[in-house]
Amino acid sequence: MSSRSSRSLHGGRHELGQNFLHHRPTIDLILELVRRTDGPLLELGAGDGALTVPLSRLGRPLTAVELDEHRAARLARRLPEVRVLQRDALRVRLDAETIVGNVPFHLTTPILRRLLEHGGPPRSAHATGRDQGSQRSGDRPRGDDRRHGDGWRDALLLVQWEVARKRAGVGGGTLMGALAAPWFEFALHGRVPASGFRPMPSVDGGVLSIHRRESPLLPASERRGYEAFVRAAFTGRGRGLAQILGRVSDRQHAGTGGTSRPPGAPHDRTREPARPGARPRGAGPREPALVRTALRAAGIGPQALPRDLAPAQWVMLWQRLS
Repeated sequence: MSSRSSRSLHGGRHELGQNFLHHRPTIDLILELVRRTDGPLLELGAGDGALTVPLSRLGRPLTAVELDEHRAARLARRLPEVRVLQRDALRVRLDAETIVGNVPFHLTTPILRRLLEHGGPPRSAHATGRDQGSQRSGDRPRGDDRRHGDGWRDALLLVQWEVARKRAGVGGGTLMGALAAPWFEFALHGRVPASGFRPMPSVDGGVLSIHRRESPLLPASERRGYEAFVRAAFTGRGRGLAQILGRVSDRQHAGTGGTSRPPGAPHDRTREPARPGARPRGAGPREPALVRTALRAAGIGPQALPRDLAPAQWVMLWQRLS
């Protein structure tokens, strides 16, 4: 396939999954949401600059990431005040305080997963400048940046409509949403018609925001155990949570009640004091009465399903049953 045939009429490379935004109301909405945030900006999938240009006028440090070398070069010439990186969005460091992006639809899940799994406290604008300041459009990546410490506070993403709805909990919660809920908040801000993109995709888009909670519902040390607990609940069998949780043993979500351990670190032989009512590690299925009491305390009916729970309810269940 020639370079001419590999590009859309609007110039986008189909193999990169690019659908360029031209829907003015959505651009204005994203800009308004960005104005509510602080700090340096990182744009993923800058494309033709539909968002990059207005973002550059906000007076905040802006780094634009674009994989297509020709588009990255054009953006760098057009916006010399913007740091343009010709990079893969899955390999660039996420250390700006606010992340914005018209995400290639086929990369939505890996980008969301990376945002939620990687990152520490947001770092200063000076740190962001040191980390990425030397690279310009066309520079070759120096390895995979994913091992470096990431830090971001807000993410404003344009993704598929159904993905945006699910992540925001519209119509019921999802496993990914429940896993992240103690540390992140999701919100749906609007629907974008497929006609608002070129080339036009087969589905509508949605504007999704993710905010790192200022006060997490659980400490980071409990994240590993909590996630195992939630996975076991979502994948367990039963007609409702009373049955599902009653059949899940501690062995099925190993690590509950303990702290996360960095890879390669020695095991800590000391034991933390058990929570009141906690069972010994490795115990079998839970007593039905214990499960019913925990569900009742969290305001959850016995027939409720994992998708029905709010973040605070997941946290309360974890704390009472771990």
